[in-house]
Amino acid sequence: MPLPPAEDLVTLARKIGPEALDEYAPAIDALADMQTLANYLGITYGTIRVDRQRGRWPEPEPLPGRSPMWTYRKVIVYRAAMPGSGNREPRKVAAE
Repeated sequence: MPLPPAEDLVTLARKIGPEALDEYAPAIDALADMQTLANYLGITYGTIRVDRQRGRWPEPEPLPGRSPMWTYRKVIVYRAAMPGSGNREPRKVAAE
């Protein structure tokens, strides 16, 4: 089964939890490099590179070789946990 768009999976993981991604196995557990993930997520390779340098990207899978690789699941779960649009608690208004 091919993976649906990344934003759909992020929303699913936010609403139901990471276990909701299990129905997309084994495709969700496939390894991908930075360029493949950038294309899938709709961001640039440079965004991933800079986010990694700033500590805003999950650690790659511990594999031999020089190219960092991640599973789609790891990246989707990480992005689902990030603050941002759709993942913020409503602001509390101070009582007057």
